[in-house]
Amino acid sequence: MKRLKIRQIVFAVLALLCMAVIFCFSADNSEESNEKSNFFVEQLLEWIPSGVRENLSYIVRKTAHFTIYAVLGFLVSGIFIPRKIFYTLSVCFLYACTDEIHQYFVPGRACRFQDVIIDTSGALFGALIFALIFRIFSGNKGSA
Repeated sequence: MKRLKIRQIVFAVLALLCMAVIFCFSADNSEESNEKSNFFVEQLLEWIPSGVRENLSYIVRKTAHFTIYAVLGFLVSGIFIPRKIFYTLSVCFLYACTDEIHQYFVPGRACRFQDVIIDTSGALFGALIFALIFRIFSGNKGSA
């Protein structure tokens, strides 16, 4: 087995911390989760047209799914390097599945495959951002 590089260890630790944050948010019951989402909604209300306001909480929640998994996808990519994007997506997809199963057991929360797809899409976006940055800074245009 090859020795892990310091970079891979740092990204692994950061990815685990990101997973812990996701787990903590998923452990919130529906009332706590809604309060957190509504905090952001209230901040945006004065800038958003009235026709969009009814759907704003839903948009905020799904954007949060996408964003936190984009961060996770970026961090997991740092472990596997962009050439191994399948590994990154596999890890993130499996974690998204376990996250939704976890939410099934939290009062007022649900297990939705739609959220797994949103999460995995966010992870793909994060992995692509990592690959782009890696390509730019590695100087090796054919490595990504």
